[in-house]
Amino acid sequence: MRAAVNFRERERPGGSLPRASALWGRVAALLAALAASGCTMSLPPLLAAPEDEVASRLPPPPPPEGYNLYAPLPLLPGDRIEITVREDPDLNVTLEIPPSGAFEVYKSDKDSGPRREIQAQGKTVQSLKEEIADIYKEVRFSFSPYVQVSLVASVPRIAVILGAIEAKEGSSVEIFKNGARLTLLRAIRSAGTLMEDADMSRVRIERRDPATGSLVSLPSYDLEKMIEDATYDRDPPLEPGDVITIPSLGRVYIFGNINSPGDYLCTRKMTITKLIAKAGNYKPFSKLTDVRVVRDEGTARESVYSVNVRAILDGTAEYDPLLKSGDRVFIEESVF
Repeated sequence: MRAAVNFRERERPGGSLPRASALWGRVAALLAALAASGCTMSLPPLLAAPEDEVASRLPPPPPPEGYNLYAPLPLLPGDRIEITVREDPDLNVTLEIPPSGAFEVYKSDKDSGPRREIQAQGKTVQSLKEEIADIYKEVRFSFSPYVQVSLVASVPRIAVILGAIEAKEGSSVEIFKNGARLTLLRAIRSAGTLMEDADMSRVRIERRDPATGSLVSLPSYDLEKMIEDATYDRDPPLEPGDVITIPSLGRVYIFGNINSPGDYLCTRKMTITKLIAKAGNYKPFSKLTDVRVVRDEGTARESVYSVNVRAILDGTAEYDPLLKSGDRVFIEESVF
C-alpha cells in the first residue's frame, strides 16, 4: 500500500522563504484556499529522494600505488626558475615566469634567427627541461644538451574554501607545505570550523586546468560517507586554484498539532517521521492520515502534498518520503 499524496499548485507571492510566524501564516492561508476550492489532483507519492537533489558519490579509489602527495606541482606564473646548460654557460639564465606563463628560450649574442617561445605554466620542471633540451638540439646543437631546470622560488599554491565554514584566515588555504600537498578533507579541516548546517555529503570542487585555464567540473563528493566508512585513502589531493564549496543543509519547518513547532536542520535522509520525532512528536488527536507538505518547486509555484503518516507508522506504506530544504509540514488536529 502506497502513502497517499495529493497536491494542488498555487502561485507563490514571491521573495525568499520567511521564517516561523510569517511562514505559518502563509501555510495556513494556502491550506485554507485549497480547502475552499475543494479541488485536488492526484500525483505520484513524494519520491524517495527529491527530484532536484544533486547526486553525490564517494571520491574515486586511489590508484594501486596510492596518491603521490609528494609529486611536484605544475609551474605557475610568478615562480622563479633557473635554467642551466652544461655545454654553453652563456645560455644559463634565472627568470620569473610571466603572467602569460610563456617566455622566450634564451639565446646568446652569437646566435642568429628568431627566438623560440616556450609555455611553462602547467608543466613540471622535469617536462620543462626536456622541452628546452629539444629546442636547443634543434636551434643550437646537433645533439641533446644537458639542461637542468630548478625551482628557485615559488608563489603559494592556494585553494579557496567557501560555504558553511568559519575560516581561520579568510577563505584560502595553502595546499603545498613541507613538500607535500593537502587532500580535500585535510584542507577543509585546516581551514577552519564547520558550521552547524554544513553538508559534508555534497562537497563540490571547481578546478581549472593549469595548462589551458578551462573549468573542469568534478562530481559532488560525499565526504560524510567517506568519514563514516573510514575510507580515508579515497581523500583526493588538491590542485592549485581549486575552489571548494561546502553547501548548507538548509532547514525544514513543521507547524500545527506538534509539541515543538518551528524550523529544523534538513539533515541527510530527513523523512517526515524523522522530522515529527525531532519536533517532540505529534499531540493527541492529530490528523495523521492527511499531513500536508508544502514544497517550493522553484518556478514561482508551491505544491501541496497530502501524506498518510498513519500508514507509514503502521508499516503499511511503501516508504517514508524524504524531505528537502524549505519544505513546510503541517499537522492538523482531528475534528469530530
